Amino acid sequence: MPTPILYVAEALRAYQPFFNDACPIVTQAGLRMSTLWQAQNNPWCRDYMPVATVRGVLVQFRYWPDYLVRSPKYLRTIVEASTITVQPDVPREHCDLIVDGGNVILGPDYAVLTRKVLRENPNRTNRQIMDELSERLGVSRIVLISDDAADFTGHADGMVRVLGPDAVVMNDYRDIDPDLGRSVRRALREAGLTVEELPYAPRAMGRAGSAVGCYINYLCHQGRIVVPQFGQPEDEAALCRMQELFPDHHIIALDAMPIARDGGVFNCITWAAVPEWAGGGAA
Repeated sequence: MPTPILYVAEALRAYQPFFNDACPIVTQAGLRMSTLWQAQNNPWCRDYMPVATVRGVLVQFRYWPDYLVRSPKYLRTIVEASTITVQPDVPREHCDLIVDGGNVILGPDYAVLTRKVLRENPNRTNRQIMDELSERLGVSRIVLISDDAADFTGHADGMVRVLGPDAVVMNDYRDIDPDLGRSVRRALREAGLTVEELPYAPRAMGRAGSAVGCYINYLCHQGRIVVPQFGQPEDEAALCRMQELFPDHHIIALDAMPIARDGGVFNCITWAAVPEWAGGGAA
């Protein structure tokens, strides 16, 4: 088992004073942190870093997201993560599938992704994509859910997270998008997963693509969970619900507004060479 270091991108340092305030809080909770100094143009390291799998291998998917590729302004933020050396003791494999790490929710024997992964890889059949994901990730179940039209990234980590070997937690969409909620819940249950819900209270805050109110994009690492707070009425309910769902974890509340306004929260800005449920994670 590799040393469980939690990494953030050097680009995150531009979010001041958030960076200087948040890092000490996380380290005081007992987590080791380090900076990916080569990643200077993109703070969302979860997406371009390899996926830590149940096989003990890092799978480096192709990072070529449509929401960056089609924008000359943001094209320069595409990171070639194969040049970033971390955890040299962990084998790394390369895969030509276009997959963002934020769209892979990996449990012990299942993986949840949005159906965007099918659209991003039109040169393969759906079955080929599913089979390769299953083999690479080392799981028997690939669960595809509808992506949220309100999220320009199409990522699963703003919708669903691991709760246990056969359980997940998802956004409570009842007041926001009940049809989406029913679709996601049905897909998860048909895959044999028990489903719990977490408050979801999106706020645009005057910006398209805001992640304000997305409590499910929390950080889970080594028995600690950092829950985003946004200074809105639902904060307390979300924190209490997390304490109910993860009674054996150390729960930390942390202001997420500085980064959430730009479209991501705590899972987006962190990466580790072990699955989140391993070594004191969600399982």
